[in-house]
Amino acid sequence: MRDIKFRVYDYVQTFSWEKLCELNAQGELLLHEILNCDNVITMQYTGIKDCDGVEIYEGDIVTSMQIVKNYEVKYGKYLVAQDGFYYLFAKGFYIEYDGFGCLVSSNMEVVGTIYENPELLQ
Repeated sequence: MRDIKFRVYDYVQTFSWEKLCELNAQGELLLHEILNCDNVITMQYTGIKDCDGVEIYEGDIVTSMQIVKNYEVKYGKYLVAQDGFYYLFAKGFYIEYDGFGCLVSSNMEVVGTIYENPELLQ
């Protein structure tokens, strides 16, 4: 079972805060207090660490040796394959590559976030 973790980005005070909530050893959900929920964006942990051991979260920007470009880590339904009129979709954490979704993997490297480093996606 993967770790259930979240982090938040406060776009008014412009900082990230990890461990918004987590499961303890007894399986209980621990919520940490946020002062102003109107100013924050929540990002979920993918359960995967990058090639340097950094946890990969939704909203991170990743790159790898196989993909020379930077990509945003997203969560949702994505296109896996297309054959004529048939489409195959999946749901989970992915990056969008040439119109198709690719799974996030540990051979990728986190280089920033879409909130703190949006210029990395240009």
